[in-house]
Amino acid sequence: MSRAGVSPALIALVAVASLAALVSCTEGFEEADFDAIAPSVDSVRVNFSCGAVDSIALTTPSGNPAWSVRRKPNNPITWVVPANVTINSILGKTPTDTLPLDADGPQGGAAGTPFKSKVKAHAAEKAYHYVIDATCQPVSGSARRLVIDPEMIVH
Repeated sequence: MSRAGVSPALIALVAVASLAALVSCTEGFEEADFDAIAPSVDSVRVNFSCGAVDSIALTTPSGNPAWSVRRKPNNPITWVVPANVTINSILGKTPTDTLPLDADGPQGGAAGTPFKSKVKAHAAEKAYHYVIDATCQPVSGSARRLVIDPEMIVH
């Protein structure tokens, strides 16, 4: 993973947020508690901004954190980016982590283009760990690439 142009503080923030999402998944939670940790949403906003200060956040359309989200089989999920951000890919965290997603529209690849998928009908109820490879083009200077490592929960 290339970290050129990405501040160590930003990398640490992404790592801490990813770890928090992973350890927050505990049995025995009430559904409302679980929704607060891993909401069931059909879109995730990838708020990657680059400039004098880089920042990254994954949020729901209402602005709440979305480092972990839940989807059911046949549900759509879309990762939305600003006009100066390109999603290069969304893949499983390791070669054996195959995401149960089918393309359901554009798959990123151009600035401002969302990555649209649909959860496969026979997806297993388990956590799927994934990474988002994105590039941000600042107003001036070279593009900044970042591999974002959240945890995705599909139930």
